[in-house]
Amino acid sequence: MGVRAELASPPAGAALVGVLCVGSVDDAAAGYGFYVDADGSFLVTREEPSGEATFLEQGRDPRIADTRRISITCVEELTGGTAITGWVDGIEIVGTTDADQVDGFDHAGIAIVPDRAGDAVTFTSVVARVPDEEWTP
Repeated sequence: MGVRAELASPPAGAALVGVLCVGSVDDAAAGYGFYVDADGSFLVTREEPSGEATFLEQGRDPRIADTRRISITCVEELTGGTAITGWVDGIEIVGTTDADQVDGFDHAGIAIVPDRAGDAVTFTSVVARVPDEEWTP
């Protein structure tokens, strides 16, 4: 599954803005998230059925500072595991693989983790689809 969220303007003040692919583990919701911060930092997480998040990758990339579009793809690999890729403004920022596998990505999500009261992010569109030759992250 691929999830793409367009932002009306780069997030100012919001601690994290993210997109998620959601499937299931043992019939409970689970998935992966790609989150970015206006300071250029990013996180890739595995979202557990318990609500806990496991950090798979984290780092900093200066190309994230003026984010207008954030995307994630989550692909179940034939040999097991899940390949997760995060993009900002169509540029691949991070790619990682989780040896555990979340089954059947059938839900998408967006997330805002505010840093302080009054922080806001406006999304102009959110698209979730199976990536194909017309997919643009």
